[in-house]
Parts: sequence; structure tokens; C-alpha cells
Amino acid sequence: MWICIGNMGRVFSALSALMMSAMILACGNTESASRDDYLIRVRDNVVTVTEFQRAVELAKAAYSHSALQNLDVVRALQKRVLRELVELAVFEERAKDLNISVSPADLSRALEEVKKDFPDGTFEETLLEQAVSYPAWEEGLKTRLMIEKVVARDLVSNIAVTTEEIEAYYRDHRKELEDTKPEGPVTAVDEAIIRNLRRQKAEEAYEEYVHKLHATYPVEINAKEWQRIIGSG
Repeated sequence: MWICIGNMGRVFSALSALMMSAMILACGNTESASRDDYLIRVRDNVVTVTEFQRAVELAKAAYSHSALQNLDVVRALQKRVLRELVELAVFEERAKDLNISVSPADLSRALEEVKKDFPDGTFEETLLEQAVSYPAWEEGLKTRLMIEKVVARDLVSNIAVTTEEIEAYYRDHRKELEDTKPEGPVTAVDEAIIRNLRRQKAEEAYEEYVHKLHATYPVEINAKEWQRIIGSG
């Protein structure tokens, strides 16, 4: 159900997880959440205990009943959800600083890209089967597009590709490219190679990039509430 824009291995997986987190938060009751104790705070961006607990409950749907009887499995799940919600909050703050937003046109294009793979009516049916409301799914997609823009601005656009790397890539993929490479110093194939090399480098640099973001946007975890959550299982 995820849209893949610039498929980049672990980057794609991470963004899919963050899209799910955004969907979960969009499903919440803002009025009641605003009165809840916070669990995560990044500047003015707050994730409440209730929002976290809801995210964990929905994440449990991917596990068998027997697996959830294992306390270590539940603890790992809770820590993963905490990490994803922290990362989402950090990216949201980074987007604010970069003045990055998702326009209605951006969202419309992405929605059409997803829906074209579904026969008429089946897209909405699939959401219903997964117990996801359309507004929540759309909000998740919007968040993912925003994060992709941040990653493109901060990371991908700053990756340099040398002539030597292009030539090495061409040698390694000669069989795939030899029939499509036209004459000339700069070609459409060269541009495709540059895009692929940038994606590979972004894949390798992504974790360090996120680590630096966390240093720029300090995360405050409510230790009292976290210990209570971990203690309750």
C-alpha cells in the first residue's frame, strides 16, 4: 500500500514506517490527546502517551498472538515504535526549518500514481480491509512526500558523482547499457547512471544523516512515562 518514489532500499523501508506512524497519529482524537501527558518532545512537536500506545497497538497487528506473549518481542516492538515516532517528529521539524511543504498538486500526483495500480473501486476497498480511513492514509502519504523532499534537499542533492564513478558503473553494467547508450559525452543513460549512483550513496549515508539530524533537533523523552510503559509491558 506504500507509494515508492525513488526506491532506495533502507531509505524506502524507513519512509514506509514513518508513513505508517503519520497515519496512526492522523487517526487520533486531537482534543483528548492535547490533554494527555507527552512522551516525546522535539521543540514544540509533541507525541503523547496515548498516541504512542495507539501506535503500538496497531503495530501489534503484524505479530501473531503467540509472539506477543513474549515480553522481549513486546519490548522490541515498543522501542521500534518509539524510534519511528521520534524520527517522524525530527523530520517534521526539519521540514519547518527548510520551509518544505507538500502542495495539493504534489499530493494529487502521488495519489494518482498509487491508484493507477488498482482497478476502479478496489483502492478504497483495500483501505477498508486494512481498517485505515482514507483521510488518515492520505495524511500518511503527505507526510511521506514531505520527508522525501527533506531527504532530497539535505542528502541526495548534495551527493557528488565523479566521472570515474560513472565510467565504473558503466563498465559494471555494460551488458544492460551497451544497446541503449547513444553517442555523445552527455546522454540520457549518463543521467540515469548519475541518478542510480546518487541513490546508492544516499542509501549508504542515510543512517549517519538521520543521526546528525537528531543532534540538530534534540529529542526529549519523558523518562517517567517511558519507564511506566516499559514496566507495564
